[in-house]
Amino acid sequence: MSHLFCFGLGYSAQRVAGRLASAGWSIGGTARTAEGAAAIAAQGFAAYVFDGSAPGGGVETALDQASHLLISVPPESETGFKS
Repeated sequence: MSHLFCFGLGYSAQRVAGRLASAGWSIGGTARTAEGAAAIAAQGFAAYVFDGSAPGGGVETALDQASHLLISVPPESETGFKS
C-alpha cells in the first residue's frame, strides 16, 4: 500500500493528500501545534506535531512506514528565516 507522509500538511498538501486518499493511499503529516494536528486528524489523516525543533511522538515510526514524502512546510516568518 502507498503511504504519503507530509511535513507541513497544510492547505496545499491537503489537496494532494485528499486526491491520493481517495485513490486508497494512507496519509499522515505534521502540524506545528496540537490544534493544527487536531484539524488534520479531523480530515481522517494521521496527525503528528512537529514544531521544527523536535518531532512529537510517532513521527519516526510514521516515516519508517512512508513510501512517499512531501515537504510543504511554510517559512517561519515573513522573511523566510527563523528569528
